[in-house]
Amino acid sequence: MLPSLLCAGILDPNFAQFEALLFNNQVDLVLTGHVHNAQVTCPIYQNACVSASQPGGYDAPIHAVIGNAGQTLTPLVTPTPAGIDFQDAYFGYSTLHINSATSLTMNLFEDDTNALRYSFNITRNYPRSA
Repeated sequence: MLPSLLCAGILDPNFAQFEALLFNNQVDLVLTGHVHNAQVTCPIYQNACVSASQPGGYDAPIHAVIGNAGQTLTPLVTPTPAGIDFQDAYFGYSTLHINSATSLTMNLFEDDTNALRYSFNITRNYPRSA
């Protein structure tokens, strides 16, 4: 089950229609909301975590749910599904820093304390090979 597209434990049945489009066009990061919590997956394709064949190479999109600024929080799926690198139900916000043509950093913060709850980097070769 693709964990980043869960809403109260239910997989979006329409996701398969565009998953190959994201992968084939080497999309690095998919940001979604609506679900009111925070989740970050491993690079994932066809329900499996994927690793690049070389440093800086393409693996698969990371999916980040950044809906934790909503009116109420959505309960987390427990136990944590395979492929979820981070999940938490707290009010918060996210920042995305483009470090260079080859690197970005995403940070997830707690709203009340501004505490950094999770951070990850994506580094890719540039220009990309086909």
